[in-house]
Amino acid sequence: MACAAGSPNCTLAATGNTYGELSGFGAGAGYDEATGLGSLNVANVVNGWPASTTGTGTATVAVAASPSSITTAQGTTITVTVTGASATPTGTVVLTSGSFASATKSLVSGTVTFNLSPGLLAVGTDAVKASYSGDATYAAANGTATVTVTQAPLLPSTVTVTPASTSIDAGQTLSVPVTVTGAGATPTGTVTLSGGGYTSSAQTLVAGAYTFAIPANSLSAGADTLTVNYGGDTNYAAGVGTATVTVTASAYALTATAATVASPGGSATSTVTLNSSTDYTGTVTLTCALTSSPSGASDLPSCSPTSGSGTITVAAGTPGATGSVTVATTAATASMKRPRIGGWAEAGSGAALALLVFFGIPARRRGWRAMLGALVLLATLGSLAACGGGSSGSGGGGGGNPGTTTGSYTFTVTGTGSDPAKTVETTTFTLTVN
Repeated sequence: MACAAGSPNCTLAATGNTYGELSGFGAGAGYDEATGLGSLNVANVVNGWPASTTGTGTATVAVAASPSSITTAQGTTITVTVTGASATPTGTVVLTSGSFASATKSLVSGTVTFNLSPGLLAVGTDAVKASYSGDATYAAANGTATVTVTQAPLLPSTVTVTPASTSIDAGQTLSVPVTVTGAGATPTGTVTLSGGGYTSSAQTLVAGAYTFAIPANSLSAGADTLTVNYGGDTNYAAGVGTATVTVTASAYALTATAATVASPGGSATSTVTLNSSTDYTGTVTLTCALTSSPSGASDLPSCSPTSGSGTITVAAGTPGATGSVTVATTAATASMKRPRIGGWAEAGSGAALALLVFFGIPARRRGWRAMLGALVLLATLGSLAACGGGSSGSGGGGGGNPGTTTGSYTFTVTGTGSDPAKTVETTTFTLTVN
């Protein structure tokens, strides 16, 4: 290999030569005459090639926080500077601290800046670590800075409650949007709603807002105050917002059709119709009772909800629905009658009895008084027989059951709602028994 005169181990061919050769680098067979290098062993080159694409140079990572002492309501700027012994480092940097991790940034002239918003770092002394990726010259390296975070006085929060409507029927659903705002970062945390007999579960704010959906029949009738409680977060104190909604009771009306029974022992059904102009939603359970009957009536009819139709179900937005009740009457029944003997036959038997009594008296004692007594007995028995004979055409032993008395009966149907007020409404119908 050529060398300049005066270089160590440089051999000049003759005195006065400007260039010579380094001793030990004479080119022989298989060597490049210009460089003195031998043949290239490609396998050795591949096997000895470093696995990493980063260099082996040492990089220094300096991390500075400004300010280094903040409150939870403040942010801070983290500046990362990477230096090395030769070329300016390139590559990327990531910041981490506790559960916080930043996005990855490219170094520019060996420096990168991160702006941390309030609330990203936990209260206490936080070690903020900068991780440098390394480049073709430098190996990966880390650096840290310390940031002290103290709890700032919590900012006041404003809770705004805006119901979709301020006047509804109890059978309607109600949408209630809620927003929480403050002077700093967007509030986080949870909110709950209560009022009018309804209480929600805690719901998480999304971008400082949440919309509650109150189901039908959840609010009591009247002026209901809806209260939303905000639980607060690391920046904001808890807050409360209210709104008033007027709720009209979901009234409904019942009507029932008349019923007719052809003869005692039959049954009939009355259809009960529910109508509501206030969007009643839910169920109405029916009961039925006899409230008026003909004077002296016997075997009174009974009334009960029809199986499967004793509860009226009204869907949301439906003006009405139907159910029914069933009335039942008692049939007439006959009884067995014993035959009766005619009056003269009974009188004859009485006379025979009198004669037996008369002739049973010894002859010596048959005076005129005895004869008179026998005649009186005979006359009495005859009179009784004559009285009994007047009913000889009718049987004895009592009559049968005539069943439900014919005539007009009035029934009252009562409906009990499933709404918060358990609204009760009534209607009547007439049953005619022919």
